Amino acid sequence: MEFNSTTSSPLIQASTSISGVELLFASSEIISNSSNTTWLSASEVEHFLGDPDVLHAIALILGLGAIAWGKRLPHMLAAVASISLGLWVGLVAQDRQHFDTPLLGSIDLPEGVWFPWFAGIAAGTAAAVLSYFTWKLALALLTGGLVTLIALAACRLANVSPEKVFQLGSTLLSSYRVVGAVVLTLSVIVFFFMVRSCHTQMAEFASAQLGTLLLLSGVSYFSARVGAEAPFSLLDDMARMAAEVRGGNCHLWQDEDEDTGLVGCDCGDRCRTEIAAWLASSGIVLLSRFVIRWYRSRKEARASQEETAPLREAQEEPVPPQVVGAKSV
Repeated sequence: MEFNSTTSSPLIQASTSISGVELLFASSEIISNSSNTTWLSASEVEHFLGDPDVLHAIALILGLGAIAWGKRLPHMLAAVASISLGLWVGLVAQDRQHFDTPLLGSIDLPEGVWFPWFAGIAAGTAAAVLSYFTWKLALALLTGGLVTLIALAACRLANVSPEKVFQLGSTLLSSYRVVGAVVLTLSVIVFFFMVRSCHTQMAEFASAQLGTLLLLSGVSYFSARVGAEAPFSLLDDMARMAAEVRGGNCHLWQDEDEDTGLVGCDCGDRCRTEIAAWLASSGIVLLSRFVIRWYRSRKEARASQEETAPLREAQEEPVPPQVVGAKSV
């Protein structure tokens, strides 16, 4: 598996033929010798797919599919959601693995590139099976998960980072995991009771939110690459936020030479722009669908009136009286 880094050292660039574990070990040794620390720099946290271009190309295709056909084709929405969940879980697992962040505070993740792959494939397969057998529960979970992402994005807009909350002395909101778990639980319960009567609206909302998130992440990443800027992806940022790898490690993003969209752990101008663009674009997609549906209904109603107008006029004309017993000459 080949890893790609935007600002890697010459020794790492010359080691593309070695395994991923050896490459990470060499990177750690270089950073340890130069900065007397064992932490990897922020730019050397790589995607589990080996190449960020592959991940964001997949996100771009999935986003287009969800926006264009997710509402009309439920199987398309289920497939996009399952693959997206697999990518998301793989990213979160890989971020926790690289930053040595235990799961639930005590469970150490196994080393090796296989683990993010295994976690992502297992999560995606479980989502696909759930969608096939109990689509209502799967739709409720998907909608609740997207509402949770919106809540976490609102935290990013407000720059409510774990370090800031620790400094304020609050422990209730000291973890994004706590905020996400509360919002996810409440939203899933609400949507589970709404899915029978509002499943069409929920599918429309989910396809718009998920599709715009994936599409915007892919477009933003590749546009930054074309403009020779440091790539920023909202999908990556929210995955690291959910993985909670930034708490205590903000110095890794504090002294970046390039504008990565972050100011330490805080959300910079590019980060805020991405979140605002995601929320605005999803709202535009939903509004455009409503306008198109309203226009089509008006057009169908007008056509129906034109078809029934001659029959209605014929029924309203008076019937001439008939003379009983009259003979025609």
